[in-house]
Amino acid sequence: MKIDLSDKTILVTGANSGIGNAIAHELLDAGAQVALHFNSNSDGASKLKEQFSDQCELFQADFNNVDEAIKLFEDVLSWGDTLDVLINNAGTAIMNSINLEDEAWIKNWNTIMNINLLAAGVLSKKALEHFKTKHGGRIINIASRAAFRGDTPDYLAYAASKAGMVALVRSIARGFGKDGITAFS
Repeated sequence: MKIDLSDKTILVTGANSGIGNAIAHELLDAGAQVALHFNSNSDGASKLKEQFSDQCELFQADFNNVDEAIKLFEDVLSWGDTLDVLINNAGTAIMNSINLEDEAWIKNWNTIMNINLLAAGVLSKKALEHFKTKHGGRIINIASRAAFRGDTPDYLAYAASKAGMVALVRSIARGFGKDGITAFS
């Protein structure tokens, strides 16, 4: 039985490659209208656009700059007139050894947190505001096993950011289920 998502508009962050690209492909195949987010390289997202031209649009945003995450959400709403599902998938894993100088270590930490957690938090806030006006919606955060078991010392920030995503989605589910908003990780 094939799922029919032809009445859904979905934003997939990090849709250019890996898990995000595979998710976007399946959603498009099921008939959804999909906003395909990418950062600097659009090759994978562009291939989806070529294949499913009338069902999707490309959106560039660098999540290390929180203003770009806000603009992305506004641009997606302008394109699709609505949003039914937000999939926070975009992320980065920068090796960040504690042997680095403090300035470099902190810069890497902040980059990881901005891309993996702050952008997801901001997009979730914008989605919650929108979903409350529609009386429902879904937020899906793609985390990592590192959120639950930790990671190696060079990836402390990555593990912490993914654990934050899990806590974020659980808090959303707990606080907004009464508004018809569901959240998963």
